Amino acid sequence: MKNVFIRLENGAQVKVSFEVALQDKLTCEWLVSEAISQLAQEKLLKLDPRRPIVALQTLDHLIPLDYYLSCPGKSISVLKEGMVLTPFYGDNNYKIQGQKVNLSFFHIVKMIGSGGFSKVYLSKLFMNLGSFLTNLWFSSKKR
Repeated sequence: MKNVFIRLENGAQVKVSFEVALQDKLTCEWLVSEAISQLAQEKLLKLDPRRPIVALQTLDHLIPLDYYLSCPGKSISVLKEGMVLTPFYGDNNYKIQGQKVNLSFFHIVKMIGSGGFSKVYLSKLFMNLGSFLTNLWFSSKKR
């Protein structure tokens, strides 16, 4: 058995266990649903449709692993025994339907590059879209 812990902002946590032999078949989407189920069963989570758990992320904000965990179909075999994860919440207040996307739709994680005319940032989109890490490119040159 392999154990992964899900810790909430208030410090409460639950254990999600799975067979090592099954870890290649289990997905990040399964892990999110299992975490929600465990948290609800322990009465640690009040489900709020305006703030759904859309993924899990590392406590240390390890960007490559956080991105991997945001991909629903990826295997959970990369998780180490005893790893602690936290929920990443979507925000259903952000709807992209017939409107322009602006910076308020994103949480900037870090700048990953810059040049003479632009900067590129790694960011998270505040929506329930499954894979939500994206690169933003800002141009300071007027066209």
